[in-house]
Amino acid sequence: MLPEDAIALAQANANNNANVIPATQAVATSQPTAAPSMASLMNQGFSVDHFIKVSEGGLLLSKDATAKTAVDSANVIIDMTEGFGFKPLWTVSYGDPVQYAESYDGVTSTKGDSWASAVATARAVDSKAAPFQTVKVGMQLAEDTQGLKAGVSLGLTFTRTGITNWVKLYQEVIRSGLNGKKVEVKLGYKVGEKKGYRNWGIPTFELVGEYFEHGGE
Repeated sequence: MLPEDAIALAQANANNNANVIPATQAVATSQPTAAPSMASLMNQGFSVDHFIKVSEGGLLLSKDATAKTAVDSANVIIDMTEGFGFKPLWTVSYGDPVQYAESYDGVTSTKGDSWASAVATARAVDSKAAPFQTVKVGMQLAEDTQGLKAGVSLGLTFTRTGITNWVKLYQEVIRSGLNGKKVEVKLGYKVGEKKGYRNWGIPTFELVGEYFEHGGE
């Protein structure tokens, strides 16, 4: 069943049944359907030291960074192996303040409930909430930046507008024969503008080349 079909079915069931078991209760009382595996653990994502915020004033590489300490760019190392250095996923945003639900397989959310239920919850808050495909990227700082030491791991997840430049980088990596290898990238930003909306930050990527751990080839 496609994720879109599962979502539609969940919404139909929610409308037709007055007494629906909450997702958290359903998870708690249901029996496991498959043995634990590394594959299922990998579907929960990967951990990093800090998540990057791309603002209209620059890059904030950790939660301690501020507009005054924002930087224009940072050199990072990315493993261009899908599933390790980056992971495609479904996401949906809703509410104010904004909340996010995510799923790596379109079946189970990263919080453990079904993806269909997570989307139905989002649409109960915002009828226009629509899942979209994005990517979560893990990277390491290539050099000390913004008070963080080289080697610190960073994460970045893209919005609808932010993913375009990642796709361009991915295509350049493929053309350069570097897919599945570690590459050095200059991470930057540009300002997004749209009438009637506040300006926002959009990540940019410049491929430096293949990364060699000890500086040699």
